[in-house]
Amino acid sequence: MLILGAVPILRRDRSLSRTATLAAALALALSVAAPPASAEAGSPLQKALDGVVAAGAPGAVAEFQGERGVWRGASGVADVRSPRPPDPRSHWRIASITKTFTATVTLQLAGEGRIGLDDPVGRYLPGLLPDGDRITVRMLLQHTAGTYNYVADLLGTPQQVRDTYRTTYRPADLVGIANAHGPAFPPGERWAYDNTGYIVLGMLIEKVTGRPRTGSSPTGSSARSASRTPASP
Repeated sequence: MLILGAVPILRRDRSLSRTATLAAALALALSVAAPPASAEAGSPLQKALDGVVAAGAPGAVAEFQGERGVWRGASGVADVRSPRPPDPRSHWRIASITKTFTATVTLQLAGEGRIGLDDPVGRYLPGLLPDGDRITVRMLLQHTAGTYNYVADLLGTPQQVRDTYRTTYRPADLVGIANAHGPAFPPGERWAYDNTGYIVLGMLIEKVTGRPRTGSSPTGSSARSASRTPASP
């Protein structure tokens, strides 16, 4: 299993799309490299991290968990104002990797018979979504629910990114942003990447289980934060 992160600092000449491209490149490079026994400077994984920094990111950290154990690495700086390197054992946002955990728990609940994948979301969270009686749990999992993606309002420009990462949002706040726009398209009619849907799934999990979704990740690693910021649905 691969968990990675990047130093959340954007310069004025760096766009959000460039940052996302760098993160995607890191994920691809790490996914095709076998984890070494140690974080040696010449290892493929370390070279992948160094390459992301060379491409323009201030810093990057990664953790790889596999049959051969755990590998952690870092490159660049933790803050552009200081030479301090990133600490791969520190807390950092796991961002959309949260979706993997959210989908897994949702499917576990379905397997246990506690929810139905084709049940309307309104059955568990009445009144949360305008189309809650037409949007199913399966649609949320598959990004076909048609809910507006709140990220477009919060991470569209570098200044919005800076402001957003200084703010803590409740799940209901983020869903409220989406609801203010209305549906992006009728439920089930097409596919569009949707952070809002996974916020709703997180709320559904909390409602059904009676347990909060925040805190340590399901892997038991308390060093990775599934935070409530918009980057971590």
